[in-house]
Amino acid sequence: MIFRRKIVEQPSTLSAGWHPAYLISIKEEQKPESFTLMKEETLLRWYVRVWAQPRDVASGEPEYHTAFSSLAFSENSKAFKWVSSLTESYPDVGEEIELDLPLACRVKIERRPGTEREFVRIVDFEPWPEAPAEPPASITGAQTAFSPPQAASVPHRDEDDIPF
Repeated sequence: MIFRRKIVEQPSTLSAGWHPAYLISIKEEQKPESFTLMKEETLLRWYVRVWAQPRDVASGEPEYHTAFSSLAFSENSKAFKWVSSLTESYPDVGEEIELDLPLACRVKIERRPGTEREFVRIVDFEPWPEAPAEPPASITGAQTAFSPPQAASVPHRDEDDIPF
């Protein structure tokens, strides 16, 4: 039998803490095979470009990372918390939220201390009011395999459809 470890994300040089970023897209995707503890088969994948410091945004190349959340959009879900934070509002029941992407933001990076893990985990999003008025060329210029900038709607779910 042959075993091969798959790399999901690129190794990162980012430190733990808050970093400037642009949210590029949010896509509904099948759960990765390595997510064995999650019940849902479909998740939201948040595609983000991240820099170490604000001064790096204008001239430096970003790191490409993703974060996952469930499809649920209720008060206790990651998607709800992240969208509420990014929009600085608390969505009403039944309200549809559309994010204009790419969206300047800051992401909170977590690293696991005491491990040799080279990868980061995005655990939170917040607005970035000091962001450049125009996204940098690395965001608006040549597109990558990531995905093109687009508007992202938070998927609408009836209360009966929310997995518990």
